[in-house]
Amino acid sequence: NRCDEILLDGSNRPKPGPKPQTYSHAQKIRAAMTHIFGRIFNLGRTVWYRDENSGRMRGNPSCSERVASYMISLRRRKACMGESITSARAITSATFLKMYDFNHHEENWTLQPYTPGSRSKKAEDIHKWGGPMAR
Repeated sequence: NRCDEILLDGSNRPKPGPKPQTYSHAQKIRAAMTHIFGRIFNLGRTVWYRDENSGRMRGNPSCSERVASYMISLRRRKACMGESITSARAITSATFLKMYDFNHHEENWTLQPYTPGSRSKKAEDIHKWGGPMAR
């Protein structure tokens, strides 16, 4: 509800009210709900459906066709309102160039003996990772 211009009752959000959240925020909420229903409540990632034998609803509600349709329409409305929709997997040519340059430095290809790294958030050197030959 906080991400949409349209309220749950179908009316438009009042203009002087708070600015709605972004589409990216809506994607994060849906991902969190998919995780909660799937992992915490053990419903998996099966599409939400009515069981013909028992008449009960089965599967993960956040994976329903209605939620998927809503997310598509929300994305379209956000784009029409001028919000720039960015894929979570979007990568720019500048990032590709940095990766290419990093992967072609000679020091990144010489094999080093194994030394255990730190798991703390204050790692000393972010470039000391497994390397190209690590499994």
